[in-house]
Amino acid sequence: MLYMLNIILFITSMISFNLFLTTFFSKAKFASEIATLINVILAFSTFFVLMNRGKIKDMGLNPIYSYLLGLIPHYAAAEGLIRISYSESGNLNKYYGTIMLLIDTVLYIFLFYYFDNIFPNQYGVRKSLCYCF
Repeated sequence: MLYMLNIILFITSMISFNLFLTTFFSKAKFASEIATLINVILAFSTFFVLMNRGKIKDMGLNPIYSYLLGLIPHYAAAEGLIRISYSESGNLNKYYGTIMLLIDTVLYIFLFYYFDNIFPNQYGVRKSLCYCF
């Protein structure tokens, strides 16, 4: 059940992440090409980090970096599925991926809405930087 929830949250997080990325571009084709490139780079970097996770933990890095990396939807989903798989054998938090993907979804939807109002397209009206306060 938790696997399916993580996959559904990963899909919603990726949709909101890509919506956030499209606010910076005016041409749809260019935005989709750049979003694809960014997603491929993030997927490969997540693979690299997870393959070297033992070496990274041996270096004595602060665990806060895991939470900062969790803001990348690819990493949060992969780390969450790994923690679910190994949750029976240790004291890993098996809800890490679910929580981080929920945070990612809400954060990227908020950022999409905010930047869409600050950088509107040709038909929108530009609002000030602190219009939501």
